[in-house]
Amino acid sequence: MHASTDLVKVFGQASWRLQRIRCQILVAAVANARFADVDLRVSVGVIEAQNVWANFLRSYLLSYLTAPRRRRGDRVRLGNLSAATPGDLLHIAAKACKGAAASAPLVRRDEPAWHDISNFLRACKALGPTNLKEVEEALSTQTRVFTDLPAFRNFYAHRNEESCARALGVAQRQYLIAGVKHPTEALLKTVKNRPQALILDWLDEMEIVMGFLCD
Repeated sequence: MHASTDLVKVFGQASWRLQRIRCQILVAAVANARFADVDLRVSVGVIEAQNVWANFLRSYLLSYLTAPRRRRGDRVRLGNLSAATPGDLLHIAAKACKGAAASAPLVRRDEPAWHDISNFLRACKALGPTNLKEVEEALSTQTRVFTDLPAFRNFYAHRNEESCARALGVAQRQYLIAGVKHPTEALLKTVKNRPQALILDWLDEMEIVMGFLCD
């Protein structure tokens, strides 16, 4: 995903990638594949979903430099006029997230962890865009995907007993999913009062929030 003069395009790129993840998980689950195959699809999907979210937020911020158009037609402009280049903007974001002494990021790993919405909000407040109120409202929706997805992403990235216990703990505390021994089993469970598997609900909720941010 890249910066754009049109936030709808930023959303479209992210939405397309989320739909691909959804299809890959559905294919494995519906085909009654071996657990190892389903686990592989889900693990790739979870890691990719967090990457999509992080890249979407980064692209969204960088798009501010172009006074991008929102879905409703008006353009978003920055209040902080010192953000004239991508380097300026990322340095402002780094200082907002890491402290005033933070140096300008030279590589991606020096930048804030974009999947963390608290970092994104700090950066937005420092940049002062004209849609700041709408950004805050979009991120105040009652979804736990951005809080809970990282626990599962960490399990799939490390696959150890500690990360497994943390992911299953989230499933049990927040979604009352008990009696499963593997995070993939938990993500494929349909939670009470939800129409589909937890992981599919999360993908939908992530896409909805992205859409709100670009309206």
